[in-house]
Amino acid sequence: METKPTIETVLERLSAMESRSAARESQIISRLEALETQVSGFGARLDALETQVSGFGARFDALEVRVSGVESRLDALETQLKEGFQKVNDGLEIMKYKLEIMTQDIMDVRAAMRKLDRRIPGGLEPSVA
Repeated sequence: METKPTIETVLERLSAMESRSAARESQIISRLEALETQVSGFGARLDALETQVSGFGARFDALEVRVSGVESRLDALETQLKEGFQKVNDGLEIMKYKLEIMTQDIMDVRAAMRKLDRRIPGGLEPSVA
């Protein structure tokens, strides 16, 4: 036969359970407060990181403006160089034609001198001074 616990025993057990529950509740609350502290620390760190990132955005925008300015200056310089090289090439082409004409003129003069040299008896002797 089983004996029924007395009211005192039940109350003692309930009191012990209540003490354990209170201790457990205290532990849980402490852990939650620690987590809350960590989360608020993360929040502050995230805010600081967000501030840094927004600063990077402004700096990137400024850098993009500067790069755009450099790019347009390089485009202008490239255009000037192309025009300059075209002028030099045109000048060289004209010089080539002139050199061809001079070469032909020199050849014509030499041919005329040979023809003249054949017509003069004894040829043209270079004068010795």
